[in-house]
Amino acid sequence: MAIVAMLSTLAVNGYLSYRRSALLDLGADNLVSEIEAMKAKAIYGSSTDAKFQEIKNELATKKLTVKPTESIPQCYGVIFQKSANIFTVNGFAVNFANTKVWSGDNWQYQGCDKLDVSKGLTALSSDAQMHIADISDDKGLKYQGLILRFLPPDGKLEAIDNAGKTIQAKVLKITVTYGDTVDPNYQREIALDLRNSSFNVNKIENVK
Repeated sequence: MAIVAMLSTLAVNGYLSYRRSALLDLGADNLVSEIEAMKAKAIYGSSTDAKFQEIKNELATKKLTVKPTESIPQCYGVIFQKSANIFTVNGFAVNFANTKVWSGDNWQYQGCDKLDVSKGLTALSSDAQMHIADISDDKGLKYQGLILRFLPPDGKLEAIDNAGKTIQAKVLKITVTYGDTVDPNYQREIALDLRNSSFNVNKIENVK
C-alpha cells in the first residue's frame, strides 16, 4: 500500500508539473500571437476596417463586391507597465498622424498620435496565472516599462522604454513565469529580435 501511495503521489506530481509547464508554453505562445496580431492590424486594419473587409471580399469572391469607405490608419501595439514587481500587459490603438515635428535641429516624422495610458487600453486575453516578471535587453539593461508599437502601412516596429525613448538594443528579453511563486523550472524567455521583429520562446534552464 505504501509503495502504491508513493507511486500515485509521484504520478500526480509529474502530471501537475507537466500541466503547469504546458500551460506556460501555451501562455507564452499566446502572448506572442497577440503581439503579432497587432502588427497585422497595423498593416491590414482591424476586423471592422474597410480595408480588411475588402480583402475578405476579394478572397471570397475573387472580385471586389463592396466599395470600401475611407478609414483612418491606426498604429497598434502592446504596452507593458510595471506595478508591484509584476507587469500588466495591454493592447492599444492610436491614430496614425504621419506629421512632421521640429526636433530642435531638424524635422522628423511623428507617425503615431500620443498614447494616453489612462484610457483606451485593452487587457490581452492571457492566462491569469501567467506573469511578466522581467524585461531586459541583450546588454543586460532592465526596463520598468515597454511599448511595442506597429506603424502602417508595413507594420514597422518601434520599441520604446518607459521614458519615451526609442530602444536601440538588438534583442529584448521578456521573462514569463507561471503560478504564484517564482520557480526557474516554470519560466520562459520571449526573445524579440528588433532587427526583424521575430520572436523565439525559450525555456530558461535552472542552472545551479
